[in-house]
Amino acid sequence: QSIFRGGTPYSQCRKWNDVLTAIDNGEKLHRPATMSRTVYDIIVTCFEEIPEKRAKYDQLENAFRTYFNETMVPLTDEIPLIFDDHMLQI
Repeated sequence: QSIFRGGTPYSQCRKWNDVLTAIDNGEKLHRPATMSRTVYDIIVTCFEEIPEKRAKYDQLENAFRTYFNETMVPLTDEIPLIFDDHMLQI
């Protein structure tokens, strides 16, 4: 839930059966506008239909560690007064 900013995945579904039907039909969780494409791509590897194809914990850890190492700004950096397009990419 924290990844979806407090929203509920499959919120358009009113019954558990609707959620299962959506999953069986191959519907994927939508990517929130505030979530980067990279983070979304990592997360959806957890939803593979065949369990053996799902990402393992160490793969997820490595993917997130790499992502954060590449994208995090050191806390000692100055805060820009104007954000450039690169900083606004999601």
